[in-house]
Amino acid sequence: MRFTGKHLTNERGSIALFTVFLLGVSFVAAIVLFYVFSVHTEKRQSQNIADAVALAAADVLGDAFTQEMMDSVAENLLLLNDEIDSSEEEEPEPSDAPPLSATPDSSEEEEPTDPPKSKEDKLRELLDSTVLVTKLMNGTFDLEKDWILVVEEPYFADDYTARKNGDRLYDAFLHNAGDIEAVARQMVDRNKGERSGTVISFPMDGEPALQVDAFNKVQFEAVVHVEDVLGARSASSVSSSHFNIDVSMKTVKEIRL
Repeated sequence: MRFTGKHLTNERGSIALFTVFLLGVSFVAAIVLFYVFSVHTEKRQSQNIADAVALAAADVLGDAFTQEMMDSVAENLLLLNDEIDSSEEEEPEPSDAPPLSATPDSSEEEEPTDPPKSKEDKLRELLDSTVLVTKLMNGTFDLEKDWILVVEEPYFADDYTARKNGDRLYDAFLHNAGDIEAVARQMVDRNKGERSGTVISFPMDGEPALQVDAFNKVQFEAVVHVEDVLGARSASSVSSSHFNIDVSMKTVKEIRL
């Protein structure tokens, strides 16, 4: 039996073509896998940026809101003190002299007069919280630590409704937008993200929360140049377990980096 070289040559050519095809497929698959991995990595980085900005911005807003509340508490305590002092001035001082109409032989007994109330007595009549009264009387009230006692006190309930608390939080966001923007830029730069396109919104869906949309670029050089922008969203609440905050009627404001 004789074999011709033509058949062997065809087989070698087919194998070579198939090998080239496999190499091409492997190359394309490697590019796709690398691109998918790069996108996944950058997507996670975008989420890290959004989370970092949201937390940092919420810290700044929370501190500003706390200061707004403390300023209000300090003002209300001054008004309370003035009210008590004015009531003390209106009370007549007790007199030991007998009435002009009284005579030694008078059989009518004089009605006893109540002693003037002390400041502590008046505070206890006005305020429900014995802890607050005690701190105010002995001078241990610390505004930074104890302001929440005033906010929770029923006597001041009209000053700390959910709507008024929401007004203070909204004002804190507007008045401190510059500080919020500055800390957001720091977080973006620290995480090597893209400032352009990053947006901080408040409130979020009518709730006392910040929403952050952050973006990051992914670039891929292979056969062709591929560039894409990946976005991520995060949110951080600025609420309290001690009192309600209502910003449902507020217009959404944005800070764009």
